[in-house]
Amino acid sequence: AQAAGRGEDTSVIDRQPVPLSASRAGASRPVPPPRRTKRGPILLAVVLVLAVLAGLAGWWFGAGRYETTPGVINMTRAAAEEKVHAAGLGFEVTGSSYSETVPVGYVVSTDPGGGDRILRDGTVEALVSKGPERHDVPAVRGMTLDQAQDALQRSRLVYGHATYRFDARVAKGVVLASSPKAGTALKRGAAVDLVVSRGPRPIEIRDFTGKDADVAQRWFDRRGFEVDRSEENSDTVAAGRVISQTPHDGNGFKGDTVRLVVSKGPVLVEVPKVVGMGTQDAVSTLQGAGFQVDTQQADLYVGLQYVVRQSPGAGEKAPRGSTITIQIV
Repeated sequence: AQAAGRGEDTSVIDRQPVPLSASRAGASRPVPPPRRTKRGPILLAVVLVLAVLAGLAGWWFGAGRYETTPGVINMTRAAAEEKVHAAGLGFEVTGSSYSETVPVGYVVSTDPGGGDRILRDGTVEALVSKGPERHDVPAVRGMTLDQAQDALQRSRLVYGHATYRFDARVAKGVVLASSPKAGTALKRGAAVDLVVSRGPRPIEIRDFTGKDADVAQRWFDRRGFEVDRSEENSDTVAAGRVISQTPHDGNGFKGDTVRLVVSKGPVLVEVPKVVGMGTQDAVSTLQGAGFQVDTQQADLYVGLQYVVRQSPGAGEKAPRGSTITIQIV
């Protein structure tokens, strides 16, 4: 039973004894040296080739496929084209631009610029000079200030400042002149000053009320005023004198109208006849006609109270309010 149990749990391996002679023989046999392989030099060569190729690729994509753009600024178009072609590159003029330093027709700029890199067989694009940029001052006389500023802006110039002066013939706010004058060639953005009218110079009006109307007329005529003259009677202002003036003060301008009302003197009234009337009736009649009455006794006064003389006489005209003298007997 025990033997059967061992047979189920374990397995017995029979080992053959190693002869002593064989063990000694194996210990004394020499070990052969490792064999050399050819794979090492091949791998090294491959690595070197790849390194060279990587270097060439880096050079090509970094600098090898590029040329240096020749500098042709300030050269004529023909000379610039010849120089660029000699470098193996194309040349094309794509436009023009103003230049203060480069003469007309000469190269003013390139793309790429001189000294910059450009692909082999690439094309250099160039702009040729149109010379200095200049713009003529526009004619702005007769324009309003706003219109003149717009005209300057359209001409690529700018408005500087305005000075104002009186002008008898040009309305206020209208441009009289420019500085520099019209037609002058200026750089882009240069300032142009303007002279603007303030209109006619104002004239201080003199008051001629109560003064000689003819003197007033001459004074206003010499200064360019229009005089509107009318006449009317006045019991207080002598004939030929100014009763009223409009305007009578302040400032005016040439061409303005001044109205003068000139006195014709008082209203003249026909003197009624009172000779032969009694004193009271004569006085009442004269006062009713607008006169004052001065009653005097005649040299032969006897107390009858009748009018024997009057001055001014009947039918004559006298200023209303004036005095009529009567003599009574």
